[in-house]
Amino acid sequence: MDDKLHCPLIGTCLPIDELHRLAQRFKFKSPSTNEFGMHVEAVSLSQHRNPVAAAIQHYLEKTHKLWVDRFARLKTDAEVRLHWQECLKRGEVAGPLWATCTHRMVSPETRHQAYGDIHMLSHQVGNSLAVDAPRLAHLTADNARQGAELRKRAIQHAGELDALRSRLAEAGHAPSLP
Repeated sequence: MDDKLHCPLIGTCLPIDELHRLAQRFKFKSPSTNEFGMHVEAVSLSQHRNPVAAAIQHYLEKTHKLWVDRFARLKTDAEVRLHWQECLKRGEVAGPLWATCTHRMVSPETRHQAYGDIHMLSHQVGNSLAVDAPRLAHLTADNARQGAELRKRAIQHAGELDALRSRLAEAGHAPSLP
């Protein structure tokens, strides 16, 4: 497999928690606070046969077995490419990417297409996060403020309801409300 694929495969298909476990298990040089450094180290180590590369491959094969099995039914490169594109449109990325890049019938062109798709998707996701993060922070703060205001009003209304019930009881009218 082309070395350039190791970066998107590890970055997309290997969860950060698993990267942390591998880094700890194999005593990566990068500190656990430096996820990018751990990623770079994993990518570098995965380019040669060694225990780290074997552990990564074992994890990815096990984790994405369902996708690998689905893609194994595909008999041609064209079928693999089409299935990859359909998965991508549905937002199914990690498993299908691994299954596409490791399929026995996949061509270098289809691998390159998947690589390009993931590359551009990462740009789009990064841009979306940059735009959405401040908006989400604002909405979260606004939601908390409105929640506090609703709780305050509920307490106030409960007090008013209790006062009205007391007045009705004093006037000799038993309220029918709970």
